[in-house]
Amino acid sequence: MGDRVIISLFLVVIVVVPGVLSILKPELMYKTSARYVYPKTPSKSAIKRFKISGYFSVCLGLVLIIVALLGGFKGT
Repeated sequence: MGDRVIISLFLVVIVVVPGVLSILKPELMYKTSARYVYPKTPSKSAIKRFKISGYFSVCLGLVLIIVALLGGFKGT
């Protein structure tokens, strides 16, 4: 059971936390990404894309955490 919890914690750190940050602070995620080449503010469409990708990332992370806790990954 402990290995399932560790996998879930890794998924939270790798998938869910950046997703939540991109929902709450898309400008920060834009500036920390490789797309930030010029010192300008992101457009409204870029902010919208970062928010949508954040929602997708959080949903995917939650599904993976549920699968990990139920023992769906081979070897856990």
